[in-house]
Amino acid sequence: MRTEEERGIKFFNEGEGLDEARLPDWMQTEEIRQAMGALKEFSEKKRSYHAYQARQNYLRQQRSIGRRIQALTTEAAQARADKERARAAEERERAEKERAQIEKGGGPRRGRMAQALVEGRPQYLTPSPFMSAIPCLWHPTAASGRRQSKSAQMRSMIEAGNETARPG
Repeated sequence: MRTEEERGIKFFNEGEGLDEARLPDWMQTEEIRQAMGALKEFSEKKRSYHAYQARQNYLRQQRSIGRRIQALTTEAAQARADKERARAAEERERAEKERAQIEKGGGPRRGRMAQALVEGRPQYLTPSPFMSAIPCLWHPTAASGRRQSKSAQMRSMIEAGNETARPG
């Protein structure tokens, strides 16, 4: 290469494939080294810019995914709350119907136990006086508190005057 102009033209045409550490002899001038440094700097800036853009795109995608997850979570919680409210409304409506039936004197539950259930007071069954006179034949420990055989159960029934009953 004879002139700087020819070197410059060749540099711009073939410079992309050249290695800065192994420059040909025709490029061993101060001007070409400066031009190579400037191109290297531009190239690194371009790579840095693309890396920056890639990071920004990644962060945008992550924020978008996070917002979508949050929206779905909120939507699911709202659906659960709506379902729970509907179930509570149905339960209130059922309780009102039962209360109305009890007040009329009808319905599936009558008496003191039903009223206590409607009012929210727990009631426990207490045996009536006639229940204590009936032997509990189905239970393995009858009135004596120890296990009875079937023959012993049969004897106790016969003695009680209940010959037609069969032990369980």
